Amino acid sequence: MIRMIGLAAWLVVGAAFAADAPMMTKQVLETKKFAMVFYRAEDEMALLPAAGASARRVVAATPAEVAAKRAVSGSEYRRVFYTSERRSERNRFIATGNFLIRLQPDVKPESFAAAQKLTLLQAVNPSARIYLFAPAGAEGVIAHSNRLNALPEVDYAEPEWIKPVLLR
Repeated sequence: MIRMIGLAAWLVVGAAFAADAPMMTKQVLETKKFAMVFYRAEDEMALLPAAGASARRVVAATPAEVAAKRAVSGSEYRRVFYTSERRSERNRFIATGNFLIRLQPDVKPESFAAAQKLTLLQAVNPSARIYLFAPAGAEGVIAHSNRLNALPEVDYAEPEWIKPVLLR
């Protein structure tokens, strides 16, 4: 009986602690050459500034608020990722929603974009065959990158990240 009471108390304390714990979803970005673990913050969004401004801030939001803000087309709110479960500015990455893709030498970026339902935004480094693409749908950036990395025409694909500059 005492064990059952102790177990029940432990479960209640554990549930209360879990409710206060930050909401993070582990995701793995897998390219052909490496894999990197990211943790998507389910309760944070990054507010991107208007064109020309450089300040960015991360705002706390409930999962319902995050979903509502992401549903608005043209929203300046973007997903926040961390490279560990510990949240800090040093390991924070903000996903723009676009992709940097290095194509194989014989692949034309325009035909690749059309076949994959992407929009070619710019040639970042044409001699290295690196291009910036925008997706048509709202698929998660890590899952979409993994799908693109599985294609034979792609050398590597990764989300376009905004990494805040840290001043010392």
